[in-house]
Amino acid sequence: MMNNTSGSIVWTPPLAEQHNIKIFGFSVIFFKFNEVNVASSNTTNFTSNYDLFISNPSIYFWRFEVVYSTSSATSSSVIDFKINAPPQGGSFSINPLNGTTTTVFNIACSNWQDADGIQDYSFYDFTQRMTLAYSLIPSIEIRLPTGDNITSSLYIVVQIRDLLNSITEFNISSTVFVQSDTEQINNFINFLQNSLTNITCNPYFQVLSSNNQNAVSQVIHSLSQEFNKINIQQLQTVAANGIPIATITVSALDSTTQQQDVVSYLFNIIEKNLFDIP
Repeated sequence: MMNNTSGSIVWTPPLAEQHNIKIFGFSVIFFKFNEVNVASSNTTNFTSNYDLFISNPSIYFWRFEVVYSTSSATSSSVIDFKINAPPQGGSFSINPLNGTTTTVFNIACSNWQDADGIQDYSFYDFTQRMTLAYSLIPSIEIRLPTGDNITSSLYIVVQIRDLLNSITEFNISSTVFVQSDTEQINNFINFLQNSLTNITCNPYFQVLSSNNQNAVSQVIHSLSQEFNKINIQQLQTVAANGIPIATITVSALDSTTQQQDVVSYLFNIIEKNLFDIP
């Protein structure tokens, strides 16, 4: 093991037990870590688990050396390598901290540094481990799904990846509160069920008909979540009135010609934006 101090590499003794084994008649000296395994005395290989490096996070430069000793000569073989350090040193901010499913939230990832360069940023819902957004640049506009059913709180995790695929995972310390925009969701449903008149005024439709694939995927996730909640609430209401859930059937979206035209129109727009179909 070695450390990099002020631009120079300083070797430190390995914190391990020294052992001697025989490989093809040669005496081999090695330092045994708990995470290093030598299969047998006749092997030419050994395996080091990743735990060895995780348990020594401050060590970036490593050397593995094998010394072959006989009665007449001694030789050695050495391999040096450097652990790829993940991005570090940055911070996050999100604004606003309160909103609805139609609110545009701004997330800024500031001052993250990596010698290999930053490749991308991925954002997740901590509770569900659901992907929220993906960005090549350090700032993003994002539409978030609703938070938990009790407090509407949403906890966001960000993964910063460098060009060699080393990742830093960071929990945004600020809790975001996101409620359902019930009015706009009901309007969107009414537009789908009745006519296309003025549907372009609906914020959900505006995003779905845009060319922003990231935003389209965010809205689709948010709408599917809200539709599932509505469905569950309706089933619970029916069951509370004494109707067995097993006897309930759900009509298809294309049960009427008008609904079929609206839904087809909507999905054509979604398909075009997600898959770049002309």
